[in-house]
Amino acid sequence: MKCRNAKVIFDPFEFLPGYGENRISVSFDKGDLIVTVFYDSDDSESQISLVFKHSCFQRITSMPGASDTVIEYEGYEAISSLVEFQYSDFKDRWEKHFNNLFKLRHFKIIFLSDNSAIEVICEDFILDS
Repeated sequence: MKCRNAKVIFDPFEFLPGYGENRISVSFDKGDLIVTVFYDSDDSESQISLVFKHSCFQRITSMPGASDTVIEYEGYEAISSLVEFQYSDFKDRWEKHFNNLFKLRHFKIIFLSDNSAIEVICEDFILDS
């Protein structure tokens, strides 16, 4: 399976300090995957949530770590940003699984300070601050 044409959707380093996030928290609510990013800002800790609407697939792995995927990522270089793969065999398989009833999107982000990678197939993405 191939994924290519990664487009940056969100760059957390627009607001994160140079050393990155303090930690992340992952939760589920009514089919949504919610990734909350905690970070230092001024004199307090702030947070922002990446909400993946109607998630049908999610993978959270250590980064760096052993790869257990058969996905070939072509041209994927923006590792600290949330990217959407404009072409994804994997996403296409999920759409076929649902008889093309849903228009899905394929996202991936790596949190460098937390040493984790999150990959999601879902209907949409929103930022909740």
